[in-house]
Amino acid sequence: MIIFYDDNTKYKILQNLSGHKANINSLRKLAFYKNEIVFASSSNDGTVILWKYNTQDCEFNKFKEIKIFLEEPQKYTEFQLESLEESIKYNQLISGQSVINKVYFCNLNDLSQIEKMNINVNRCIKALKIIDDDFLIVAGYKEIYITHINLKIILSSIKYYEDCEFNCIFIKRNGNILITEYGNTCKIKEFKFDKNKIYLNLMSERERDFSNYITTIAELDNEDLIAGGYDRTIKIFVKN
Repeated sequence: MIIFYDDNTKYKILQNLSGHKANINSLRKLAFYKNEIVFASSSNDGTVILWKYNTQDCEFNKFKEIKIFLEEPQKYTEFQLESLEESIKYNQLISGQSVINKVYFCNLNDLSQIEKMNINVNRCIKALKIIDDDFLIVAGYKEIYITHINLKIILSSIKYYEDCEFNCIFIKRNGNILITEYGNTCKIKEFKFDKNKIYLNLMSERERDFSNYITTIAELDNEDLIAGGYDRTIKIFVKN
C-alpha cells in the first residue's frame, strides 16, 4: 500500500493506493511523462506499477502494471524487485531482481518490451544507480558492476573477497559516489568515476557507527551526510 499525507495537517492521510500483493521496495517519479504526474513502484510480487495523477478527481490511479514474470511466485521473496532507476536518454525504467540476479529494462514507449541482463553478483542485487547517462552501477553481494545501459553488457567490476553486501548507492553533489557495505562492520566507500577507463576509483573507506545495513543516504546543503539503516537510527556525519 502507498499512502499520501497532507503536508499541512500532521498524519492526515490523503489517499491509499492498493495494487501490490507484497512489500513495496522502491518509488520513483518519472520524468518521461512530461505533462503528467506519474510515479512507479516496485514490489516483491514481481510487478512494477505506474500511478498517474488525475487532475479532475485530484487523486492518483493505477496507470499501467508491468508484470516482469509471467508465472505467479511460490513465495513473495522469489520475485523481489528492488531499486528503480529511470534512464532519460534511453526512455527506460530499470529494476533489479534480488534473487535470480537479473536487471530488467522496461521500454517506457512500449511497456510490453522488457529486456533483461544477467548480473553475476552471487546474490542480492540491492541497488542501482545511473551515472553519465550511459552507465549503470549494480551493487550486490561482494561485487559492484558498471554496465552499459544501451548495450546491456558489463564493462568493469570490483570484487571483494570478504563477506559483505552492498545495499545503497548515493551520488554526492561533487559527483563522487557513495556505496554502503555491510559485513562484520558497516562501511561507506567513496568512489570517483573514471570516464576514460569506465571504472570506480576508491577515494576513501570509513567505518560508520551502525550496527546493521545503511539503507539510505541524503546530503545537506553544507555537505554533511544523513544516513539511516536497519538499526533504527538516523545519523549525521559532518564533512571531513
